[in-house]
Amino acid sequence: MMNYAYSRRIEGVSGDTIREILALTSRPEVISFAGGMPSADAFPLEAIKEATQYYLETAPFVILQYGNTQGFGPLLDNLVGFFAKKGIKAERENMVITTGSQEGIELVCKAFLDVGDNVLVESPTYMVALQTFKSFEVNCHSVETDENGVLPDDLEEKIKLYKPKFIYLIPNFQNPTGVTLNAERRKKCYELAAKYNTIILEDDPYGELRYYGTAEPAMKTMDETGNVVYLQSFSKIISPGLRVGAVVANKNIIQKINASKQSIDVHTPLLNQAIVSRLIETGELYENIERIRPLYKEKINCMLKGMSETFPKGAYFSKPEGGMFIWCELDEKIDSIQLLREAAAANVAFIPGIPFFAEGGHANTFRLSFSNSSLEQINTGIRTLGNLIKTKY
Repeated sequence: MMNYAYSRRIEGVSGDTIREILALTSRPEVISFAGGMPSADAFPLEAIKEATQYYLETAPFVILQYGNTQGFGPLLDNLVGFFAKKGIKAERENMVITTGSQEGIELVCKAFLDVGDNVLVESPTYMVALQTFKSFEVNCHSVETDENGVLPDDLEEKIKLYKPKFIYLIPNFQNPTGVTLNAERRKKCYELAAKYNTIILEDDPYGELRYYGTAEPAMKTMDETGNVVYLQSFSKIISPGLRVGAVVANKNIIQKINASKQSIDVHTPLLNQAIVSRLIETGELYENIERIRPLYKEKINCMLKGMSETFPKGAYFSKPEGGMFIWCELDEKIDSIQLLREAAAANVAFIPGIPFFAEGGHANTFRLSFSNSSLEQINTGIRTLGNLIKTKY
């Protein structure tokens, strides 16, 4: 076999764990708590059909032609009101529509990162974001967290030490822990970013999926200095297959992001943007959010109840107020990779915790997702997993 000379950028990205997970979850008999996929019941099918038909009838030659890189005009206009409901001031010149919020992460990296730069992330954090950062050949450094999110004192210490290009945070129902950064710490994180002239990349794909408590203000609502870049995703509240997200930032940053996007995909598919725009305009997006919250609330309650009843004492698991994930920490002697192999043999899958940590380690941790499983699957899968874990205590 030919020995290809791959770039350092791609050589530094490992997908072994992800490939193993995907191989496991492709078997129909496996109950998968692995991927953070929306429930099929959460898709607003009729609204999507009507929106598609509306634009194919009223503006077919607009949405089937090339478009503006920054985004579909009506969607940009409708997003002004959408973000205003969240307390975020956004105008056309402060937004770019992206092909999923994952592209938003990539574009921010292209705008800010050079080889050898430093980035700060939560410990643990979204593993695909970590892979993206490392593909730019930068150094990722973890900031300590607890049940209320990032520890501001450690954040300031790491800012001073590493002088990062940006700080990547998921304040609402964090992936993978489900933790929400409280209001006091959000304010402190923003103040530190402004003080040290560091960008905060605020990733908010789960913010609308709150089942308990009161919503915390986005850090972008506090942003008077232009230090916060806010990422919005419509994957969890409409459909991930549409691949529509948005970046809200200082207009100078948006100009750089817009230029970078033009060389990647020219623009996000216009029909997909038009569907999202129509759902916002008609109010059907907001109706769908209200419809799916009880659906997910029932599922998270079912999983937490099952874990309380079947997991051994000493096994920690988070109790999120929203989102799609529950985080688990077991005795340090337990290896979650080996646990996954044994669970898979019993037709249950999850994601081990190691790839969520910038420095690796933490083999005794793992993430569960409840969003795409039925109540029956959750009951069966958690009972199976809990009984398996008990044998190791």
